[in-house]
Amino acid sequence: MDVTRQSLQLIAITNYDDMIAGFKANSTSAVQAAAVKLYEVFVDMDAILSSNQYFLLGHWLNSAKALATNSQEKELYEYNARNQVTLWGPRGNIDDYANKMWGGLVNTYYKPRWELFESYLVDAISNGTKFNRDKFNAAVLDHETKWTQGTASFPDAPVGDTLTIAKKLHGKYRPKNDQFFVAL
Repeated sequence: MDVTRQSLQLIAITNYDDMIAGFKANSTSAVQAAAVKLYEVFVDMDAILSSNQYFLLGHWLNSAKALATNSQEKELYEYNARNQVTLWGPRGNIDDYANKMWGGLVNTYYKPRWELFESYLVDAISNGTKFNRDKFNAAVLDHETKWTQGTASFPDAPVGDTLTIAKKLHGKYRPKNDQFFVAL
């Protein structure tokens, strides 16, 4: 599971590089094409993470809520559990300090941040303006804050068979040629 996750993370970096290249070339279609590939990687990463009991957001959140003795504590403990692995403070005090690659977190927290990034890149190209980092950061913080205050539930038991998913993803992402092998 972890090797597959790491491989997908490296593929995501390539997609990010392609988004930036598209932005530098003033090509909304290139930015959007790279973003589509990036989002697909996130979906696949969430699937492999969700197949392993040690990489589940739901387990983390449910463990925190189980410590509560009343509904107010339950809400507070869930907020604190969400906040610890994301913003690490009410206003992103140490943003991503304790970030995790967990099933449930990738698709609902990280992927929307990248969707915002794509939209700000496309807007800048479309309007012929510079990327507005301050507006982008404010939009991201708004998403993050709402997420930490959310109450959506997530599975706390693995979903799917890790080996089956890993094999499927290997077949999907493995280069179709021998470009990585050097003849000796």
